[in-house]
Amino acid sequence: MRSVTLAALALISPSALVAQVLDASLPAPARAQFLTMPSPKSIAADKSYHERIFQIRAQALQQKTADGGVLTPEHLASIQSDLDRVNDRYLEQLRRLDPTSASADGRAAGFFERCSR
Repeated sequence: MRSVTLAALALISPSALVAQVLDASLPAPARAQFLTMPSPKSIAADKSYHERIFQIRAQALQQKTADGGVLTPEHLASIQSDLDRVNDRYLEQLRRLDPTSASADGRAAGFFERCSR
């Protein structure tokens, strides 16, 4: 058995052996990936989102100082509600700007949804 294995290895050229080893060590991609350039609308959405998050942070820090170093449960709930609203709006904007976005029933939900009307 050992001689058969050695004979088989002798038949394989060194370059083919190296190619097989290199090919075997490369991970398979999980899914096809492609690059897209950000649109002016997505850049504006990102900028608006970050500005609003920093405003909420500044308000939270002011409120924390006014509350004596610890936010009251009412103020914390208010800030969390603001954050949830801003995050939901931002995610909806991104979904609508994404041409590959689909709704739960498989229909186009992003850019192509508006084009198909």
